[in-house]
Amino acid sequence: MYYDRAVAELHRRIPGLQIRSIGGACPFQAQGRTPDNNEFYFRFRHDEATLYVYPVGADYFEEAIEYSKGTTNSGYDRGDLDSDDVIELFEKLWKKRRPMEEFEHMRKPEQTS
Repeated sequence: MYYDRAVAELHRRIPGLQIRSIGGACPFQAQGRTPDNNEFYFRFRHDEATLYVYPVGADYFEEAIEYSKGTTNSGYDRGDLDSDDVIELFEKLWKKRRPMEEFEHMRKPEQTS
C-alpha cells in the first residue's frame, strides 16, 4: 500500500488510532477509529484539510462531536500527497480538534414539516 509508512507512523504517534482506509487524490481521504472508539473522517482537497470525529454509526457531518480544519500554503493542492504530507496534516489537525458545538453554525438546518 502506498501509504503504509504514513499509517505506521500515525499509529506510533497516536496510540490506539485505527486507520481503515486511506488514499485517493482530489480528495485525499482517510477513515477509521479514534483511540476512544469514535469514528473519524479526514479529507484533503484544494489546500484545505478537515478532520471530523463522530460516534460509531453516525453521519460524519451531521453528528460530528469534534472537528478541526486547516489550510496550507505548501502546494499540497497538487493532489498527490506523499506519506510525510499525510502525517504532517493529520497530526496537525488531530492536535487542534475542538468540540463540534463550537461549529454548530456549519450544520445543515433541521427540516421542518
